[in-house]
Amino acid sequence: MSGFWQPIFHFFQRLLSNWANFLLSGLPVGVRPYFRMIGDLEPVAIEGMSLESFSISSLQEKNVALYLKSSVVLTHQFTVSREALRDIKNAVRLEVERALPITSSELIHAYRVNKVAESDLSKVTVFAVRRHLLDQLFIAAKQAGRTIEDVFLYAGGNDNHVRLPLDVIRRRKWLRGGVALVLLGAIVFIASIFPGVYMGRLQEAINDTDMAIVELRQKTAKIAGLQRQVRKMQNLAQAVYDQRHRAQILDLFVQLTDASPDTIVFEELRLDGSRLFIRGTALAPEEWVLSLQENPAFRNVTLESVLGIDKDQARRFEIRLDAVWPNDRGREG
Repeated sequence: MSGFWQPIFHFFQRLLSNWANFLLSGLPVGVRPYFRMIGDLEPVAIEGMSLESFSISSLQEKNVALYLKSSVVLTHQFTVSREALRDIKNAVRLEVERALPITSSELIHAYRVNKVAESDLSKVTVFAVRRHLLDQLFIAAKQAGRTIEDVFLYAGGNDNHVRLPLDVIRRRKWLRGGVALVLLGAIVFIASIFPGVYMGRLQEAINDTDMAIVELRQKTAKIAGLQRQVRKMQNLAQAVYDQRHRAQILDLFVQLTDASPDTIVFEELRLDGSRLFIRGTALAPEEWVLSLQENPAFRNVTLESVLGIDKDQARRFEIRLDAVWPNDRGREG
């Protein structure tokens, strides 16, 4: 819970907590334990039949919950039909008499029923503890000024457990339900008195949100206009660049044509950036390379290969050179 409702929730939480403490302080001392929640009980694990290690007087809380582990708990499982579930208490009593090694008068037991999948049968798990052991624990707690409010019987894992049906637990459950209803009624009453205040705050929050949305839309429209202007400038810059590039290439071929004699035949021209590769035939390619080297429109002119030795016949050649663009010729000069 966060945002607008968080301070409201904390306000009600503190109010109800203070009110509950006030009500509990006015109750008789013998009745107060019945209103305590399970979270307020200090857990005590009992794992052996001996009580020598059970020092209940060292506990900090006056109200405790006992957790009897499998070493002191007898368990038994059996299945019953759907008809037998109608009288499950009598069925459990008879099964305890039949299956457990101790008479039912010496035990306190509880049971749990689970449905068997894809069957009309139900599995009943019986948990039992010696009545003498439980009496000793209650006597020790009473002598130490402590109150045992809950007893849980465990068999195996933590998920396999049951609570003993003690009378004090039943009474405390009923009283807890009454307190919960009273607190719920108080919440409804308080909420019905002050709805206008919270609705007003909620309306203010809605108005602020609407204003923020309007401002965001205005800023979004401005950003969209700026984005359109940026795209126009980018398109214009690209057009200028393309036009300049075409003009540079046209100037390159004009300079190359003016510097070339009529006897030269170009077979391949390949431009990579400012690097130009030329393949063709000429009567005197060496002399043509010398004239290109003296031309300010070219630099790094290299005659890479010449095929043929007869000067009166056209010879094949390959030349590589760097083009000097018109804007760069003045700076180099």
